Amino acid sequence: MIEAIGYSGCLGALLAVAAKVESRRPTPPPGIRYLCLFIGCLTAGMTLLAVRGGNTAGLLGDELKLASLAFLVLFARSLSPGEPTRRQVRCALLVTGEMLAVNAVLFAAADAREVDGNTVVNGSGVLPLLIYYVIYTLAATSALSLFIVLIRRYARRMAPGSLRRGLQLIIAGASAGLLWTAWAVEDMYSLLATGRVSAAEDIPSVLLGAVAVTLAAAGATLSAWGPRLGAPVRWLRAYLRYRRLGPLWTMMRKAVPGIVLNTGGGVHLALYRRIIEIRDGHLALREHFDPAVAERAAYIARRTGIAPDRIPAAIEAASIVAALAAHREGRRFGTAADYRPPGLAPTIAAETAWLTAVSRELRWPGTYRLQ
Repeated sequence: MIEAIGYSGCLGALLAVAAKVESRRPTPPPGIRYLCLFIGCLTAGMTLLAVRGGNTAGLLGDELKLASLAFLVLFARSLSPGEPTRRQVRCALLVTGEMLAVNAVLFAAADAREVDGNTVVNGSGVLPLLIYYVIYTLAATSALSLFIVLIRRYARRMAPGSLRRGLQLIIAGASAGLLWTAWAVEDMYSLLATGRVSAAEDIPSVLLGAVAVTLAAAGATLSAWGPRLGAPVRWLRAYLRYRRLGPLWTMMRKAVPGIVLNTGGGVHLALYRRIIEIRDGHLALREHFDPAVAERAAYIARRTGIAPDRIPAAIEAASIVAALAAHREGRRFGTAADYRPPGLAPTIAAETAWLTAVSRELRWPGTYRLQ
């Protein structure tokens, strides 16, 4: 069961890598290539360790995991303009190659053999194998820590959106990778205590590896699948906003029926249309707005102790209710040009937030004391 979870994570990562490379044809950016190589190497190494293929498979699995770290650091470097340079790439690959060679020599010097699913060494082989694990753990910890620092620094400069969320997922995957790497300490303890290490990944290691690979793949491909996954959430958010504008829109429609536009379209268009209709109602009522109402509403709001951030919307709600009453009674206060609507950012989000707050304040008792 645990191996199946690990394989599922590996398969999902490989599919994500393939989809990302396919979407970037014919020439994916270097950063994407480095990230795909990292996920590919890490997935292959995790698979070899999970299948229990003996000491050779265990060595190849560890080597692939170690090699993946070079591509991880190169990916982090690629986020800065002009980096990594060819010299940095060659240096990273050279250092990684040297570590792989040293680890292979140490593993051979340990003269490890597999016994009942365990890697067993005699007394003279303990030290080389211990150094092997220390090199791997220190290299992986250093690379992942550097990666997290670089990516976090870059993510902080990004505007909110799918790219920033993708980087945050990648950071979460790297953090899980740190825990996965730290689990090697358990192997070192077992080696010193008994002279043997389990040749297969144990339960926590497989789970942490699957989480690390899956989060990294999800972050790398978020720009491709994120918008599709977020469509239901956006629909529900637009629907709830549409409903919250209902009380204010209903009052406007009853007073000025001509503001209603043609129906049709989805919920996003319906929300946009409702905002326009409310604003058209404002325009139709603007000569009925009494400037004195705003001053009295502010005074009542402060006296009744409502929250300060609610006062502007409460004043607007009271002004609208008083204007509707004046419209019914035929009272006018100046000309249409005298009314000045509250200043808002020219965006749907700003209009929706403001009108929703005003609609909510229609429940405030003070709203109806100034008609």
